[in-house]
Amino acid sequence: HVLLAGQTGSGKSSHLQALVLSVAWATVPGTECEMIFVDPKQVDLAPMSSLPHVTRPVATTEADALALVADLEEEVNFRYSEFRSASVADLSAYNVWASATEGEEPMPRILVVIDELAMLLSGPQKETLGDGLTRLAQISRGAGIHIVAATQRPSAVAVPTQLRSQLTTRVACRVATAADSRIVLD
Repeated sequence: HVLLAGQTGSGKSSHLQALVLSVAWATVPGTECEMIFVDPKQVDLAPMSSLPHVTRPVATTEADALALVADLEEEVNFRYSEFRSASVADLSAYNVWASATEGEEPMPRILVVIDELAMLLSGPQKETLGDGLTRLAQISRGAGIHIVAATQRPSAVAVPTQLRSQLTTRVACRVATAADSRIVLD
């Protein structure tokens, strides 16, 4: 999981796009990697929504994001159920097992890319969405679901502490204040 922060003009969007395109270039769509985009501004991720890795329409509203989190929690539960049946602990081990077992298909990793996290978490359902994203971040790594969240405002109010603690890899471009920098880099 990754938290990417940077103010306007700092290179945050370019970094995010480069990361997405690098993953797309290095993986086979559908079998190795699927991508899901959440873009409330409807600008930065729109040009990449036609990649073959993108499996559903770009979520642009708080309601879309809530539905997406619920769907992904169900997917995590399904995957862990399959892992138990195969007596494995994570996606990599499951895919090795599935490749060696007739009638079983390996599962792709899922990359969830969220642009403008703070904007998304400023709506009327911010606590519900923040709690859902935190829960998803806590349980999804082993299931092969990874979150990349970008924000202009990495303040303690905009990005809840519990969620920030789950986004363990940090990338800080230029931010507005030293306090924002400390929040991103811990």
